[in-house]
Amino acid sequence: AVATAAGDGAAGPAALRGAGPSAAIRLAAEDPLSTHVAWWRQHGAGVVDAGGPVLMLVFLMSGLENGIFGFIGIARALQYPLPAFVGCMGALFNTGGAVMVLVGLFISDALLVIAGAKMVIIFLIFASYSGHYKPLSSAEGQEKVKHQQSLANNVSLGGCLVMLIGHEIMQLSPSAPLIGPVVAFYLPLAPGISTVGRFLMVFPFVSAGAKLGVAGFTGIARHFGFPLPAISGFLAFLFSQLGSSLVLLSPFLPSRWSIGPFNAQVVTSIAGAKMLIIFLIIASYSGHFRPMVTSEGPEQRHHMLSLAKNVSIIGGMLIIIGFDLPRL
Repeated sequence: AVATAAGDGAAGPAALRGAGPSAAIRLAAEDPLSTHVAWWRQHGAGVVDAGGPVLMLVFLMSGLENGIFGFIGIARALQYPLPAFVGCMGALFNTGGAVMVLVGLFISDALLVIAGAKMVIIFLIFASYSGHYKPLSSAEGQEKVKHQQSLANNVSLGGCLVMLIGHEIMQLSPSAPLIGPVVAFYLPLAPGISTVGRFLMVFPFVSAGAKLGVAGFTGIARHFGFPLPAISGFLAFLFSQLGSSLVLLSPFLPSRWSIGPFNAQVVTSIAGAKMLIIFLIIASYSGHFRPMVTSEGPEQRHHMLSLAKNVSIIGGMLIIIGFDLPRL
């Protein structure tokens, strides 16, 4: 497969099977690109395994911090009926769902991943509506901005989970006992589900770019004291908008298209995800980590939670990269 995708220069890695260490060293020196690509193709699953805990970070943090009684208190504060029952269900769907996703990824059990991701999505919907959407109508000023940001982050996190479900459906077999007919129904829909997930993942970035434009990003760069704010702002706009476009549009490219010896769908998807990761790292450090260190009380908690959500979204991007690497 490596030789087919990468041309004559990639024949070396295939020839390494059964060869000694000196042959591997010689090939790496003669054709470093093919060796590098072959290594990453083989370790895509490892990238997914690394991205899983990162994606689930914010949910695991919430579960450990709140516990069952904390979720019951939240349900009571939000005036849910039967707060004890709702709080227990919140803890189960948040923490239990996150653990199911991690275990499913680790043991390659697609059904467990799908079930866990659905549980976390249900939790996110209720938490987003009660905790951010409803207060949005009565909030003003900076408080309103915080709810908008949190809601946008939750939409992106939900998109990561929908994308994950779409990919895991493709791993199921229509001949599986009991669930075979259900799998046969959903299998043709899986690529569309994955694409919807990608759309939700990048929607907050696209909407922020449309609202702020280059001038808005330049103002943010100037506010946070970045050197050369005009260039920094333009690069932030470029990485967020071009990265989002590549992640979203890559599945629509014809599968026969290539960029050099590599599949165009995969190259654009990985490049877009990497651009968004770089954007998120810089934005998270400047916009949340530094203010978190110097703030206190509710303000500090807001920055900590926003930082955790951004890190989890980075985990979703890592999973995209890991899924794409074997097809490079």
